[in-house]
Amino acid sequence: MKKIKIKTQLGTRPALTSALTGVQFLDEYWLQSEQKEFCRDNGLSSWGNKAVVADRIVTFLDMGEILTPKKPKIKGLVDSDNRIQNSTLVVNYKSDSKTREYFKKRIGSHFKFTVSMHDHRKKQLQNGVKLTYDNMAIEWESEYERRKNPGYQTKISASCEFNQFARDYADKRKKGGLENIKVSMMQMWKMAKQCKGPTTLKNLLDTKAWT
Repeated sequence: MKKIKIKTQLGTRPALTSALTGVQFLDEYWLQSEQKEFCRDNGLSSWGNKAVVADRIVTFLDMGEILTPKKPKIKGLVDSDNRIQNSTLVVNYKSDSKTREYFKKRIGSHFKFTVSMHDHRKKQLQNGVKLTYDNMAIEWESEYERRKNPGYQTKISASCEFNQFARDYADKRKKGGLENIKVSMMQMWKMAKQCKGPTTLKNLLDTKAWT
């Protein structure tokens, strides 16, 4: 079977400077370290995840406005300031060492904070549910069991672009969609970072970088 080779027709990525427009910025892939360096050089706050910082940079490039982020403030004591027990209500939650210690004692040493766990907590509280830490532990254990199913996929945060790319690559190869492509996943990831538009496998496959 003929193997397909890839040649880069992606051009040279511009430098991340204040001369770019917001659209030009969004057309490229930038490392988080590059975004933070740009913020420091231009007096912007680098606080927040990659997507939040990107929005701040776009506003600056297009409007010249320096946004001051409003960091979430927890009023009063956080739950972990007191000893967390199974019956403790989730009020002012914080993913700190004391909270981790509770869950490891309640669940086991294999515990780790997950996106699904936090999404469940937020959804329950938004719906007015009185949630206890034991309820959260039960949900975590349920998710842990779901993970054992080969077909189950955990939720990936929007800022974790590489993780999503790796999952899409594995799914595509499993279904036989990449058998003619003679490059590794890491090589494809490097190319995806140079493509215009989102850093996704679909966007890479839709480019003209294939021969």
